[in-house]
Amino acid sequence: MFRRNLFHVCYAGIVILPCMILVGLQGCGSDDDEGADGETPCEGTPSRQRIVFITLDTFLPNFASSADWYCEFRAHLCGLTGSYKAWLSDSYGSPSTRFTRDGEFVLVDETKVASCWADLTDGRISASLRLSCDGTYVEGGTAWTGTSDDGTKAPAYQPGDGTCSNWTSTAFEQFGVVGGTASSPITWSNWSAAPIEDPCDRMNHLFCFEQ
Repeated sequence: MFRRNLFHVCYAGIVILPCMILVGLQGCGSDDDEGADGETPCEGTPSRQRIVFITLDTFLPNFASSADWYCEFRAHLCGLTGSYKAWLSDSYGSPSTRFTRDGEFVLVDETKVASCWADLTDGRISASLRLSCDGTYVEGGTAWTGTSDDGTKAPAYQPGDGTCSNWTSTAFEQFGVVGGTASSPITWSNWSAAPIEDPCDRMNHLFCFEQ
């Protein structure tokens, strides 16, 4: 997990200094402070862990409804059980409407991604989605999402609807919103506050979530 074990950051005006040096300055957090690690507080105890992974394979965005099937197929090949869906939005739905939302979200090595759905969709996750279902590290991967960090369909900023015509088009003049593993955990689903879009003739990964 991404944890700050040695020291936290203090804000004294515009100067950022380690708390272990500037003892006594206001603005120093501790691991016990609510939201100290950027998490959104969750209600109750998570009912279970739900695995999240990025596919090793990349795809043209004409997979339509088969993306969910592929996530589940790949998970089962890796020996994982349960049902899986792709982190994708289109004009018919989004993760916010079609995902099972209870539980804690983790990578296959049990690194925590988010403590609950509210934490997952608050704009910052605890670890980038860089592990495939078999534990392979995927560096610099880009994934089709069409989705904002809050789990809803992302707005389009390029020609088209931001989903390559509901994930049916491979036309270079249309675009789809992408996220990635090279981006920080703050921008994992759309890579920026104004979504970045790839032309629909590109091949990208998928993010898969256990249901």
